[in-house]
Amino acid sequence: DKDDEQPAKEPEEKGKKRSKQAKPEPKDEPKEQEKKGGKRRAQASECDESEGQRAKVEEPEPVTQIDLDPKALLAELKAKETERCSYLSYFWERAESATDELTFSGKDLDDATGVIMGKLLAINTNLISLDLDNNRLGDEAGIALAEALKTNTTLKALYLYNNRLGAAAGMAFADALKTNKTLTRFNLNDNHLGAEAGKAIVEAWKANMTITDLRLADNQLDDKAGRVLAEALETNTTLQRLYVYGNEFSAKVTKAIHLAAKGRELDLRV
Repeated sequence: DKDDEQPAKEPEEKGKKRSKQAKPEPKDEPKEQEKKGGKRRAQASECDESEGQRAKVEEPEPVTQIDLDPKALLAELKAKETERCSYLSYFWERAESATDELTFSGKDLDDATGVIMGKLLAINTNLISLDLDNNRLGDEAGIALAEALKTNTTLKALYLYNNRLGAAAGMAFADALKTNKTLTRFNLNDNHLGAEAGKAIVEAWKANMTITDLRLADNQLDDKAGRVLAEALETNTTLQRLYVYGNEFSAKVTKAIHLAAKGRELDLRV
């Protein structure tokens, strides 16, 4: 369980500390903590920006089309000295070593960083667990990570709690779950997936017999997704943990989900 995991040693952060403390995901309570006020500081989208240029930077432009040669990229990253490049070079070096788990929770990572991590993850063959909770990853990063899941055959746990993933990322993850047979733990709690993408993920999971821990709490899922959940619980016997609280299920659908899970050893929070 992630509760027992020990985070890998991370590189020291450069510059000032963030004004907003990362929001930890509670382990024993059915609700995550309320988000604290204040905006996270923006970061530059390119690795070659100096520390002095990083103040008051706008959100990065979409970077889905970025073309990377991972091995050449590592040499370039190591030549830079920004915080972002430090994280990326650290990620790649550790992911390519014997390290089987990495955590970057609360590092204020943005889309540009997430896209590069996704492309590196796609060709990695060592990493088993990747924690990207409490960052600023949006749809571009989500799409890149979803594409990685289509080819990566070693990653078993992906944590994306409290990011900015929307419908586009949700649909991409739904598509990836149709073919991925390795991932067992998938945490998307507290994002912005929306009703349609949430339903698509549930439908993909319905036929997926690998995932044992699925978390979709606080994502605006509606009764359509809830009904599919109830149906899936009647046929999918591999799931051991399901968190879907904080969504928009009616009392009738909520009851149906509980009835479908009755008699199973399932950690269900709805």
